Amino acid sequence: MPKKITSCKINLTKIDKDKLFKSEKTGAVYLDATILWNDEPDKYGNDGMLVQDIGKEAREAGEKGEILGNVKHIEVASKESAPVESKDVPF
Repeated sequence: MPKKITSCKINLTKIDKDKLFKSEKTGAVYLDATILWNDEPDKYGNDGMLVQDIGKEAREAGEKGEILGNVKHIEVASKESAPVESKDVPF
């Protein structure tokens, strides 16, 4: 079980639907997104933001992807396994 998970809140209304793409193989529709991590949590406790990826050419031209939401690390309590008692087997 992971000790740390990342939670995301995504504003679906901000997705640029022109950037969605369909898999020729499966027909599934995909969105490329990137997490930009903060050095420190912001005033709301967010550790970063989720941004719609716009492609290398658009990025190099100075364009920025739409901010779709925030991400936050959530600590998960690790359940250590209890030691197993050995029992003498009568054979």
